[in-house]
Amino acid sequence: MLWALAITVVTAAPSNEARAGALYEEGLKHYNVAEYEQAIDRFKQAYLLTRAPELLFNVAQAYRLWGGHCELALQSYKSYLREDPKSPKRAKVEGYVAELEKCPAPVVEPPPPAAEPTPAPVTETRVTERPFSALLVTAGGVALVASGATLMGFARKEHDGFVTSQCAPNCDAAAVNAAKTRQTVGLVLIIAGAVASVAGFGWWLFGGHEVVVSPAGVGGTF
Repeated sequence: MLWALAITVVTAAPSNEARAGALYEEGLKHYNVAEYEQAIDRFKQAYLLTRAPELLFNVAQAYRLWGGHCELALQSYKSYLREDPKSPKRAKVEGYVAELEKCPAPVVEPPPPAAEPTPAPVTETRVTERPFSALLVTAGGVALVASGATLMGFARKEHDGFVTSQCAPNCDAAAVNAAKTRQTVGLVLIIAGAVASVAGFGWWLFGGHEVVVSPAGVGGTF
């Protein structure tokens, strides 16, 4: 049962009283069709214009019937009794208060857990691993070429010395043969070194194998 907005509201200005009466009528229409949220809104607006305690009772009734709003209904009933302590409905309202104080506390749902960051997709990196031994072979071949060139250079100087001294054909045969031998050895070293360098470089260039690098580990394919 609602308490009607009576003409006894003398504290409000005439314009406020008229507006409050219209709001009450709107709220009553919503209340009668169980549109409690809209009814509460109109009753509250009317109360702010008139400060009529009966409107607090109407708000409390709507909250109680709405369901799931025990705390708000209880607060509104207590506000009504505080505003109108000598209300003829005090015993009934106190019964509502006792009933509502038994309502279970509203369950507050915990906030949802923060979403875990999406892991980055597992990617694989493929690199070509070159054989280190090929570099050693190439370096050895270069060293042989350098040694052979040096040896041939010395032998060439000896030969030029023979020509300069004009000892031919009566030069020391052993010295001439030794110079020729050094030239031959130098040439052999150059050829062997060149072959080793080319072979080592080819091995390094074409003899590598592919290595797969991923978070799971390292693997190889040949």
